[in-house]
Amino acid sequence: MNLSGGTAKDGILKKVLRIVIISMAVIVTLSIAASVTLIFRMKRIHLEVEAEKEKLVADRSWDTTIGLAEESLMKMVIWAADKTDDEFWILQHDYQTLGKQVQDVLRYPDHYRALPVEEPKMENQGKYTLQLLFPEGFDRQDPGMRETMGKLANLGPMMEEIVKGNEGYTSECHITTPDGVTLAMDDMSGDKFAGGIMPPYDARNMYWYKDAFRSGKFYISVPEQSYFYDFEEIVFALPLFQDGKPVAMLEGTTRTDILKQKLSERNIGETGFSILVNEKGQLMYSPKESGELAVRDTPYDVRESTNPELSSAIDNAIKGNPGFSEVLLDGEKYYAAYAPLESFNWAQIMFISSDELNSPSRSLIADMKRISEDLSDSYLVLIWETVLILLILLVTITFAAQAAVVFSLKKVMLPMNLMTEKIRNMSEENSVFEMEETFRTGDEVQLLAETFTDYSERNRTYLQEILKITGEKERAEAEMEAAAKIQAAMLPKKTGPIYDMKEFEIYGDMLPAKGVGGDLYDFFLIDEDHLAVVIGDVSGKGVPASIFMALVKNTVQGRLLHDFTDLEKAMTKINHILIQESVKSIFVTLWIGVLSLSDGNLSFVNAGHCLAAICRKGGIFTIEKDDHSMIAGAIARARFKVNKIKLEAGDTVYLYTDGVTEAQNDANEMFKATRLLSALNEDTLLSPSGLDERVRERIREFAGDTEQSDDITTLCFRYKPESR
Repeated sequence: MNLSGGTAKDGILKKVLRIVIISMAVIVTLSIAASVTLIFRMKRIHLEVEAEKEKLVADRSWDTTIGLAEESLMKMVIWAADKTDDEFWILQHDYQTLGKQVQDVLRYPDHYRALPVEEPKMENQGKYTLQLLFPEGFDRQDPGMRETMGKLANLGPMMEEIVKGNEGYTSECHITTPDGVTLAMDDMSGDKFAGGIMPPYDARNMYWYKDAFRSGKFYISVPEQSYFYDFEEIVFALPLFQDGKPVAMLEGTTRTDILKQKLSERNIGETGFSILVNEKGQLMYSPKESGELAVRDTPYDVRESTNPELSSAIDNAIKGNPGFSEVLLDGEKYYAAYAPLESFNWAQIMFISSDELNSPSRSLIADMKRISEDLSDSYLVLIWETVLILLILLVTITFAAQAAVVFSLKKVMLPMNLMTEKIRNMSEENSVFEMEETFRTGDEVQLLAETFTDYSERNRTYLQEILKITGEKERAEAEMEAAAKIQAAMLPKKTGPIYDMKEFEIYGDMLPAKGVGGDLYDFFLIDEDHLAVVIGDVSGKGVPASIFMALVKNTVQGRLLHDFTDLEKAMTKINHILIQESVKSIFVTLWIGVLSLSDGNLSFVNAGHCLAAICRKGGIFTIEKDDHSMIAGAIARARFKVNKIKLEAGDTVYLYTDGVTEAQNDANEMFKATRLLSALNEDTLLSPSGLDERVRERIREFAGDTEQSDDITTLCFRYKPESR
């Protein structure tokens, strides 16, 4: 039996060895033939692949460029349209408020004292004054007219504040009565004279006057040449009625050159520009002096253009649908993004040249082609070397395999038998299969043993993994809680010496949308006479935004301590530092101010932030326009403009981030600036902390159970110089 067993064993070994030798010989022969054929085919395929790759890169680069352009332009045009809409909405709101006061004067004239009003004087040029403008042939000493205009003159301070507060968007404020007499407020008295003579003025002869009364609502004209001055303007008018009869017309103007300056600050690239169109498709503003988008003397519907791409883009924009399209404009290809101005059914459209967008892609393709040609020869040499090495390894493995097969066949049965016995003895109490040295054969036996070992090990570690995952989750929650505490510690404390200062009251608060947020506020004394006030909104949310928020806070505080007397210089340095330290697509809006406690002069820079709400003592909160600058941390060459206002005793400034005005309810409606002003004006005499709590209470009532989507940050201060 032993001899027979030996003979059977030797026969199996010889058969297996013969099969292995023949198989290896065939494999080596086929591998050599295949390698030689492969090398020649690789050379031809390489050339085809390179050509295809160049085409693919060009196509993908084009698609990527278009995709990025659409995303960037849509974000920019929606942001710009919202800004433009807000600015015109504030202007409309101011005139509607003035209209209510005019109606009150005309309805209850006995409640007002008649004030003296003079005609325009050349020496008043540059001074804000009330002036009477008369139509031709009118009796300028008519006592009834003088009485009415004298009582309307009580609204002079309000008219002056509208012109000053909307600087750049309105250059004058008029009240015209049905007899054609106009009460005007502006600082351009001298410019009205022609050759030393004051010409007559009758608003009733103007087309916009008639159109406004026919419409019965706030009306905005197309661009036209000013009646008195040497510039082009857009007229806006608000007709007033009592008991169904017209009693007055309010009029103001926006200079198109100022509008061009405002819109150009929000363009993209060197070739980018914006236009405004009204609901009739007429150009309300365009920087183009010639071509398809030039403003003509006679208003026209741009949709009637022979350019179908331009007509389609403007038609979609007017319908209130934000979008992106390709447009051939004056023979040159442009990309256009558009968004609605919802308050007036207008639309803003941004254009940028196709050549400017695609220049990076062309450079990339040229560089890739040059690199591909340089690597082509090296690539083919590498193929030859790789094939040769593989053949050597294959021959070596062939001979080694022959010896290994014989040795393995002798040893394979022993570990297989041991493994079978061990598996048979496994039970529920002892379900662990442990790897032993006997099973490490380097073939399927070892693989099978390792599989059983892995299976039993996974069963044993299953509960450990559950415990580990639970621990990691608890640790992550603890780290987030710690981050929130650290961020809260970086904000100004709610108590301290600064709250005991007699010259001012101040209060700030932040409620992040997540555990940590990207908003910030800060206030501190630079010296005994200067208070620094800061509020900002970092793009994004969560931990990345909070880290960048810390960088912004420390950078702003450091630069203000060095350069507070030159806010433009300080803001420029802050912008450079943030660009160097920031990651892609993270930037911040900032409102940075320095208040002189001795004289109430407030200097501030608004880098893309929300407009401040200001309440003069005895008045109400209004949104005051300022000279906006670009957001910080986005553009290295951005220029920042310093605004200056003077605060009197009792004046209050309320600052906030867009998390306030963009808070939403379950109907997806926004809180907006109108509700903010309404909350603040419920009781303007509340302390800064009381005003802030009133606003936050109204936001909570408005939002209800809707989840907070953005950080809500506020900062309020009141100037009290009489306490010094």
